[in-house]
Amino acid sequence: MLRLDGARRVETLIGSGLFDFGHVNGTFAEARLQHPLGIAWWTAASSFADSYNGTIRSVDPKAGTVSDLDDGFLCTDSLCLPLAEPAGIAVDGALRLLVADTNNHRVVEYDVAARRTGPGGIVAPRAVSGQSRVARAAPLRFDSVAQGTR
Repeated sequence: MLRLDGARRVETLIGSGLFDFGHVNGTFAEARLQHPLGIAWWTAASSFADSYNGTIRSVDPKAGTVSDLDDGFLCTDSLCLPLAEPAGIAVDGALRLLVADTNNHRVVEYDVAARRTGPGGIVAPRAVSGQSRVARAAPLRFDSVAQGTR
């Protein structure tokens, strides 16, 4: 955690040290991560790609807890592969996450409100007049916390 109250220090929120890792949910002191990468801030929590655990984790700063975001989601993808080293994550609106599923070479969409996952806004290629085209979903709008735009 980066303190902005004048203390000018960085503190560890989750976990306890470099060699204390794993896949444990619970309070900040109890929770363990393994190679967390991308992070997305949205609603009252944040989510991040816990790469080597192959999951998306959710952090609730008010409750001081860490949990798996994707428990109980319905898969609408024709393959329904589990995440394999997710790396990047982005927020589109209040309840839609896009995840770079690195080792499966795809982008996965998490519709948090509907509790389902599927292809990340891209539908499978289809032939049109002898050409291969990719049909796209509605344009995405990514909020930028760093630049303060909405």
